[in-house]
Amino acid sequence: MPQPPKDDPIWQGRADGSIWACVRPQGNVPDASMVFYEWRAAGDQPPRPDPEAVAWSLLAKIQLKPVEPGVAPQPLERKPDALGFVGMPLWFWVRDPSPNTVGPITDSDTIDGYTVTISAKLDSLEWDLGDGTEPVRCRRWRAFNPAMMDRETPVVCGRQEGYQREGEYTLRVTSHWKVSWRGVGEQGVIDFDRTTTRTLRIGEAQVLSGPTRTR
Repeated sequence: MPQPPKDDPIWQGRADGSIWACVRPQGNVPDASMVFYEWRAAGDQPPRPDPEAVAWSLLAKIQLKPVEPGVAPQPLERKPDALGFVGMPLWFWVRDPSPNTVGPITDSDTIDGYTVTISAKLDSLEWDLGDGTEPVRCRRWRAFNPAMMDRETPVVCGRQEGYQREGEYTLRVTSHWKVSWRGVGEQGVIDFDRTTTRTLRIGEAQVLSGPTRTR
């Protein structure tokens, strides 16, 4: 860091050595808002940074976000009068994917000559349908296209048989990230999750029949 003038009180009357800026951690994560300064004698070497703590700090910086869920039938948040039907397939995908929602995204930081690099990538998506059944976990998906797909089209990510009862369901979508980090002679992986929810309304399909005409 640039050294303050020698008449700065931080030197406490000393004329040798240097002033160091230090960051006090909050748990395992350095908190940039908690910087303090201390004098160190000439020849002192700064302590090696904790590479995993630096990785967590970088992870906070890149701001990974939950995906924007693509769902057929549409969630009420996108179309308030949307209605799906019991037994109809459910299709899940990602709308408008970006580096912050699916990756890959990288960043690095250098502290006292030591560089730490992270690389984040979405590993999978977990879709909890809110009906008590086992969540659906996907590593690939295909957007629903009503012009090309019907009830018999195999679902890539979702559930072919759909919901079995009418009602409103909270769909919980969890992004499972793998964040690899490397630096200061070490490496590791951080598992990181981001979650969002959507609401689906499911009804019973009614079959209408008119009177039979006879001749």
